[in-house]
Parts: sequence; structure tokens; C-alpha cells
Amino acid sequence: MRRKGTLKELRLFAGLTRHQLAEALGKSDSTIQNWETGRSQPNANDIVRLEQVLNMRWADVILVQKDLS
Repeated sequence: MRRKGTLKELRLFAGLTRHQLAEALGKSDSTIQNWETGRSQPNANDIVRLEQVLNMRWADVILVQKDLS
């Protein structure tokens, strides 16, 4: 089970707006919104960039999600 909101929480913790994250990743605001709401998922390249921009490891996020479900 996926927990919606995790990406948004990480983005906010990093002090970024949706627009700032979109610009950093070269994506649209609506793409980031879709990821945050679970309508779509980032691909492998996007995950690597998210790790860099948000200064986190995606594996850690997945483990936290698993523990919370």
C-alpha cells in the first residue's frame, strides 16, 4: 500500500514549493502534483534527481512507507 503525501511532505521539509521542485527537475508543476497525489509515479531517472534535490534516499522513503502501512 502506498501512502499518499510522502513526496509532498519531503518537499515541504526541504523548504521547496511545488514550482521550485518542478523547476529543479525540469518538470511541470502538474507532474509534481500528480506524483504527490499518486496519479502517476516518477521514473528511475526522476527518482535519482529527486534524491539529489531533496537530499534523501528513495529506499529510505519506501521503508518508511512500508512501516506505516
